Amino acid sequence: MQRSIFRWEREFSSQLVRLAIPIALQSVVASSMQLVDNLMIAAIGSDLPIAAVSQANRVSFLFQVALFGAISGSSIFVAQYWGKRDVLGVRRTFGIATVVGLVVAALIGLPSIAAPRAIMRLLVKSEDVVNLGAEYLGIMGFVYFVQSQSLVRAAVLKSTEQVKLPMFASIAGILTNVVFNYLLIFDHMWIGGWGVRGAAIATLIGTLVELFIIEFFARRYRFSTAAKFREMLPTAPQVKHFLAIALPVLLNESLWAAGTVTYSAVYGRIGDGVAASAAAGIFSNVDQLSGIAIRALCHASGVMVGMALGAGQLERAKLYAKRFMFASPLITQAFCVAVVLPLSGLIVGFFPVDAGTARMAREMTYILIAFSWVHAINCTVIVSLLRTGGDVRAAAVIDVAPLWAIGVPLAAIAGIVLKWELKYVYLSTYLEALAKLAFGIRRYRQRKWVRSIVK
Repeated sequence: MQRSIFRWEREFSSQLVRLAIPIALQSVVASSMQLVDNLMIAAIGSDLPIAAVSQANRVSFLFQVALFGAISGSSIFVAQYWGKRDVLGVRRTFGIATVVGLVVAALIGLPSIAAPRAIMRLLVKSEDVVNLGAEYLGIMGFVYFVQSQSLVRAAVLKSTEQVKLPMFASIAGILTNVVFNYLLIFDHMWIGGWGVRGAAIATLIGTLVELFIIEFFARRYRFSTAAKFREMLPTAPQVKHFLAIALPVLLNESLWAAGTVTYSAVYGRIGDGVAASAAAGIFSNVDQLSGIAIRALCHASGVMVGMALGAGQLERAKLYAKRFMFASPLITQAFCVAVVLPLSGLIVGFFPVDAGTARMAREMTYILIAFSWVHAINCTVIVSLLRTGGDVRAAAVIDVAPLWAIGVPLAAIAGIVLKWELKYVYLSTYLEALAKLAFGIRRYRQRKWVRSIVK
């Protein structure tokens, strides 16, 4: 199969657009709504509520990334089963992922409900931030159980090329969240005035709406997740095979998320902890915006390469991988320079914080944009190629080892021992990203991921 890396045939381009555009649109809406969400919270006061919710959401981030590990494990199988058009294999994988999602939700949700203050004290030293964040986190613990089921269903649908339903369901859930944020956060005399607790309740309501829409319409149109209970029951060998692939991915994502949360804990100990945490919270909106291109391209490449591998078309899988390795960093970098950079100033300017906090958020933004191409390559190699081909142990080592051996120690030394400014602490974390890049490209070239795992 001799086809060009640069000259794409219509079939390839059409499939890429069909998969990537709905994910990109969903990400645009999610990023916009997160910004509105954070602005509503910021309107309660200034730095304090932003810092509290930002640090509490580190636990939400840990949950979502751990769940993403479980979802990634299922997506690997689903994409390859779908390439063979093995619907029963898809539904049995969906059954396993459903149970794993509930387990992940319980591991993180139950401690959040039972001991939110103890968790918050691990993330920030200000007692005011701890108390306010605990109000929010205690309710978010219930959200994780609902969210686990909506995200598992959305992942299976996306891996079977049904990307529109998860997109519309997510948009409906986000809009519902924003409406109830307005009603519950602020005092309207007849309702509301609940502050950060209102924001958490609004998130719970929005997540319930998203799950209902996915489940209702999936069954209405008999999509892959519209399975009968007996179709979701896997055989013992299937469970064993699934866990052999999924557990390393779950462990990978959990350790990566824990490292990223550790970064936030370091930020929460720079200066008084409030300004740096607030700046990191504002910056997270820009970070979400910059990830639009990466998420869309990683999803599309994972599905397209996985389907080719599942169908036994190994040369096609290698060709698609080369194309995404070339296109992803270029498209991501162009998007960040042309779109994210101009909008970042507006985003930071929306928040009613002091000049020092805004300056720190802008400085983090400039560093992010400069290294966006690195994130794009790392995501393509680790998530879309190595994992999709079942090379999950190598992917886990490449993703986690530099984080804990290089990134976390350097950030802790820079922020806590040397007491550097936030921008230098954040910049030090990119040394692990560059190390990951070198190891990832080396493993990609070895081609050990070019194989089918659903024979």
